Amino acid sequence: MNDLILYEKVPKDAFPIHLVEYHSLPDDFDLHWHEETEVLFLRRGNLTVRCGDRIITAEEGDCIVINGNELHEGISGECDFLCLYLPPFFFEEQYYTFKHLIKDEFVNDTVLGIFEKHKDKKHTNILAVKGYAYLLISHLISNHTDAIISEGRYKKHLQTSDRMNDAIRYIEQNCFENVSTKQLSKICHLSEGYFCNLFKAATGHSAKEYVLIKRLDKAVDLLSSTDMTVLEIAMQCGFSDANYFSRIFKKYKGRTPSSYRM
Repeated sequence: MNDLILYEKVPKDAFPIHLVEYHSLPDDFDLHWHEETEVLFLRRGNLTVRCGDRIITAEEGDCIVINGNELHEGISGECDFLCLYLPPFFFEEQYYTFKHLIKDEFVNDTVLGIFEKHKDKKHTNILAVKGYAYLLISHLISNHTDAIISEGRYKKHLQTSDRMNDAIRYIEQNCFENVSTKQLSKICHLSEGYFCNLFKAATGHSAKEYVLIKRLDKAVDLLSSTDMTVLEIAMQCGFSDANYFSRIFKKYKGRTPSSYRM
């Protein structure tokens, strides 16, 4: 897979898993995927994420599990959370998907134990982190498995992620043009109807809606960083009607374009 703009390569270090602590929703929590299974433990506040076509909202004390190779993005939240990534080799060449929202004290305590041991990176703690990770995975498999995936289905899922990435990369680069589902389906070597179904399942949006969202994201950038008029920005972002631009902007962003300048 080359030039995967949505693929996030999780940093590797001496520890077997990667851990991050957040005190607010990251600005770069845009649509992406990675091979690792991601576990988010919400210590404070609330958090809403999209995993494929599912919307998951968590509150303090909840965990969100994002399965490996699953397109996901942060939607909203005022929160403080711990995030850990479990690499595929921890699953011993078995392929599982887990329920997205988990309310389980054992999971919470194990995640906290991993972070506590991670603070002091001595050799005994590396071993302890591995032990906690295997306990966590064993418990997730026993209590929160959504599906067991065959190797063939897993490989097909990877192929689908790659194809959807090709489509999304094309949209990112050409969102101000008239991008059609017929064009995108040809890029992905799929029938138009099958492509539309796959895209909606992978991103939670139709391809047409996703093009619109990318145009609005660019408009937000221009509103925040330039002195261009709202009409100029609307025209540059592919909207021929300023009134329509303002209406659709408020629908998706919850604010008027001019409010970004106040």
